This record gives sequence, C-alpha cells and structure tokens, in this order.
Amino acid sequence: MELLKELSPAEYQQEAKSDCGGLILTLLDDEKEKIEQLVRQHNTVNSKDGADITFNYLETWNKFPRRVKRKLLEFKFKGGDHSYLLIKNLPLLQGLRDTPLAKNEIKGKQRDYAALLQSIISVSLGYVYNFKDKITTGLVDDIYPIKKDSNKQVGTNSVFLEWHVEDGFHETKADFVTLLCLRDDPEVKTYLMPANHLNLSDAERVQLSQLDYLIWEDLTFNNEGDLRSTKVKVLDGTEDPEIIYDPAYMEACSSASAEAFSSLKDSIVKGCLTLTLAEGEMLVFDNRRVVHSRNAYSPRFDGKDRWLLRTLVVESWWKAKNKKVESTLYVS
Repeated sequence: MELLKELSPAEYQQEAKSDCGGLILTLLDDEKEKIEQLVRQHNTVNSKDGADITFNYLETWNKFPRRVKRKLLEFKFKGGDHSYLLIKNLPLLQGLRDTPLAKNEIKGKQRDYAALLQSIISVSLGYVYNFKDKITTGLVDDIYPIKKDSNKQVGTNSVFLEWHVEDGFHETKADFVTLLCLRDDPEVKTYLMPANHLNLSDAERVQLSQLDYLIWEDLTFNNEGDLRSTKVKVLDGTEDPEIIYDPAYMEACSSASAEAFSSLKDSIVKGCLTLTLAEGEMLVFDNRRVVHSRNAYSPRFDGKDRWLLRTLVVESWWKAKNKKVESTLYVS
C-alpha cells in the first residue's frame, strides 16, 4: 500500500470537495510562522477543570490559519480511505534537551512548547484526555526508549511493538491518536493498517464480529499485577469496520475465532503501509479504524534516541460519562 500524494495549495480547493484519503498536509512558511507565534503567545490556564483547559486551547486554535483548520475538520468528518493525516513542517523550538532515559525526568521548555502545540491541534478533533491509572506524563505522553522496558510490549520498548489499537480493552479508548516527532531516527518505522483494507473472507469477517475474544489491560496501567479483562469483538460487522486488535494482550475463546484471528494477522502484515516520522511531523489517525505498530530497533541511550509525544482524543465527552474523574480530563 503506498502513501497517497501530497496536494499543492493550488490543488487544495478542488481536493477539499472529495474524500481526504490518507493525506499529507505540509505547512507553508507563513502558516508555520503564524502558528509558532500563536503558540508562543498562548497563555495557559491555571486550572484542572476540563472545560477551562479545552476552552483555553480552542481560543488559540481558532486563530490558526484557515487552510489548516479546514483540513483537520475535513479529516474529522470524512476520515478518508486510509484514516490518517500526516502534518509536516510544524514549528519546533531549537535546543531540545537530550532524550530522557527514564520516565518523569524534567523535559524542558522545548518539549513543553511542542506538547502545547500538539494539544491545541488535537482539540480540533475533540477532547484531549488521559487515564488516571495509566503511567503517564500528564495529558501528553512522552514516548522514548527505556532500557528496562526493552523487551516488554509497551511503547518504550525496542523490540517489535505488536500491532494494536490504543487501550482497546477500555470503554473510553481513544477515537483519535496523534504522534508528534521531536527527535527522529531514520531506522524506526511506524506501520499502519486501516481496517477497511483488510483482505478477509466473509466467513472470517463474521467470526471476527463475534463476542468471542478476551482482551486484557496493558502494562502501562498501574494494575499491581491484577490485569482487568473484558470480552470484545475484533470487528464490529459494519462495511467500514471499527477494529479492536492487540494480540499481545488478547486471546480467542474458540478454535474458529483463533483461525479467523490468524487470518487477520496475515492480512495486516501483507497490506500495511510504512511511515518514517521526521522532526516536526505529526501523524493523526483514527484509533477506531486503524491498527498500528513499530519495528524493532537498537536505541543507543545516548540522549539522541527517537522521542515522540502522544495525545489521546475522544470525540464526545459523553463517551466517558461512566468513567470520568469529576470535572477533569481524566478517566478511570
């Protein structure tokens, strides 16, 4: 599967009338300069209230260049054939500190500026949120290799990161995920597979749409060894299917479901597309419709390893009604 072509600004008005597919949006220099100025001037609200924080982000987002706002809104409404959008040439501050070696290290103003930029863009899709019980760095997660996690199935590992959707076991799993690259590594590949491109038989699709799979919460949650599990469908049975897939934390409950699960994996591996994120690029994808993974690589742990920021976005806060933690942007 190949990446779809990038459209020039002159082609944008014509393209805006059609499905956005999997697209690349490269900021023009004046757009980049305007966005950097807006983020620098942003006055962060001193509040833990979700409404205050969201309104604060939206005030700045509303001042973003029209073309950028239009593309994000178009992606949100249409999704497109490949369910992702790659934004290039985002402004980052010079002087990023060395990539941390452990969680909860001081990140620095360059990192905090990037996290703010990412949050402002993310709020155009819904509500930026996180999980109260997850081992995180706030509403924006830092993803970089950690030596003690090298062989675990978590984002900070260096072995192959198994195909998954984010937090597929949770009823408030993200609708959208954004990944912003602060420091790149050309050897690290991100893989995507849209569920509507799966090559499966009708019988396999029917089997994968049965409530016949167990999924456990992953190791990024403070579970003290007591992993919660729930029964799920892998596909929801619709023509443009929602998918829940995380084989490192899932198992089929019957032989027929296991066979369909195996066929699904084969289809994902054969049909996926590959991205190499560069500094200043942000990948946005629909977590309901896309599974993703990452290749194995060899981090040096010398301060120059790959460093991403991640946000989770839920379209409707009503989706979190049973799990929200008071008026904050956290769910339990």
